[in-house]
Amino acid sequence: IDSTRLPATAEQITAEAPGDRPGRVVVSAHIDSRRGSPGALDNASGVATLLALGALVADDRDRPTIELVPFNGEDDYANPGELAWIAENEGRFDEIVLAINVDDSGQRGAGNHVSFYGCPEPIERAVRETMTGFADISEGPQWFQGDHAILGIYGRPAIAIASAEMMAFMAQHAHTESDSLDLADPALVAQTAAFIAEVVRRVG
Repeated sequence: IDSTRLPATAEQITAEAPGDRPGRVVVSAHIDSRRGSPGALDNASGVATLLALGALVADDRDRPTIELVPFNGEDDYANPGELAWIAENEGRFDEIVLAINVDDSGQRGAGNHVSFYGCPEPIERAVRETMTGFADISEGPQWFQGDHAILGIYGRPAIAIASAEMMAFMAQHAHTESDSLDLADPALVAQTAAFIAEVVRRVG
């Protein structure tokens, strides 16, 4: 491999929507893609969900504080955004009542799956009750190759939201030029943002 390493500088930005109830709910989606791939589902649809969620909760404070974290560098390269965010949160992880990671979601023709990681019974029950109001959102299998794994390492409860056809998407489209906007369903992205907003209201 003929390669060159070049120095670069980037930022790990976050946005916070303060709430009147204690604790933080961290909602994440990674903003990067691979060279040669538009990254529509991996992970522009997740970032669009974060932006829609921010608009939905802006005027509602009857909930915990929501921290929106568009992780920089989950796919490419070496997780620098995750590392910067971890460093900024050392000693504060106990504030996090739930982490929600959105990745490879909103695929046209497929619903979204929710998977659970170390959630106490009241939180898992609140998420499941919320799922009953969203026809295109159901429970799916666990997967660990995403930003929600960070919160598991630190012992915080998490859920991940991804396409019900995520494994087929990963095999056929992820990190390729075919991961284009025609794969994404804007209505499902909007529904996912509404689902997360309702989950946050219920878990606080």
